[in-house]
Amino acid sequence: MNKFFDLHKIIIVVVILCNLLIKPQYMIIIPILTIFSYSLIFAKTFKVRLIYSVLPVTAILVSTLYISGILGFIYYGTYLIYSIGISSLIYCLIIFNKSLINLAKLYLAEIFFLFLITIVFSFYTKDAVFHGWDEFSFWGNASKELLTNHIFEYQSLPTAILNAHAHYLRGPAVYHYFMLLLPGYSEGNALFAHFLLHLILITPLMANKFWYQTLFFVVVIFTVVMLYTTGLRTIYNDSTTGLIFSSIFAIYFLEEDKLKALYLVLPILIFL
Repeated sequence: MNKFFDLHKIIIVVVILCNLLIKPQYMIIIPILTIFSYSLIFAKTFKVRLIYSVLPVTAILVSTLYISGILGFIYYGTYLIYSIGISSLIYCLIIFNKSLINLAKLYLAEIFFLFLITIVFSFYTKDAVFHGWDEFSFWGNASKELLTNHIFEYQSLPTAILNAHAHYLRGPAVYHYFMLLLPGYSEGNALFAHFLLHLILITPLMANKFWYQTLFFVVVIFTVVMLYTTGLRTIYNDSTTGLIFSSIFAIYFLEEDKLKALYLVLPILIFL
C-alpha cells in the first residue's frame, strides 16, 4: 500500500512537470534534472557525497559533448544524454524515493535558498539582453552559432561568423548548447544558463556542517562576484574560471579522503 501511494505521488509530480514543459521557456528543467540524475548515479557508484558529484558530472557531460561536437553529432549526443538521464531519474525516484526524501530533508535549507535565488534570477533575466563587448564579439555568437547549426563551423565556411576568434575554445558554448537546446536560444536564456553554471560551481560549499555556514559563504561569494566582476551581468568567463578554481579548492579541503578529492577534481581540471 505504501509503495502504491509513493508511486502515485511520483506520477503526480511527473504530470505537473509535463504540464509545465508545454511552455518552451520551462524546458530548461530537462537539462537541470539530467545533471541531477547523473549526479545521483555518480554519487552512488563512487560512494561520494551528492554535493561533490554535481560539478564533476557537469564537467564530464560538457567534455563528452565537446568530443561529440568535434565528431559532428553533438545534436544526437545531447538528446541521448537527456534520454538516459531522465529515464535514470524516474528509476531512482521509484527505487530510492525514501533515501531521496531523507537527502532533501538533510539539505532543506540549502535547497530552499538556492531555489529562491534561482527563481529571482530567472525573472531578472527573462527579458535581459547582452551589453558586454565580448558577448557580441564572441561568447554570445559562439553559443548562438552552435545552437543554430549544431556543428563546430569550419572557419573557411561562408556561414562561420567567428573567423577572428577561431583559436578560442568552445567549452562555454557547448555548456549553453546542452542547457538551451530545448528552451531555445535567447540572450536572457544564455544569461540564466550561465548563472546556473555559477550555482553548480558553488555546490561544494554545501558540504559545511551547518546550513548558515553555506548561506554565509554563498552570499559572500555572490556579493563579490556581483560588485567586482561581470559574473552575474554577462556570460563572460573570467569570474567563471575563478569560481572553478574555488570549487576545486573547496572539494579538496572539505573532503576528508584526499585521494578521493583528487579523483573528484580531475574531470573539473579537464573541463577547465
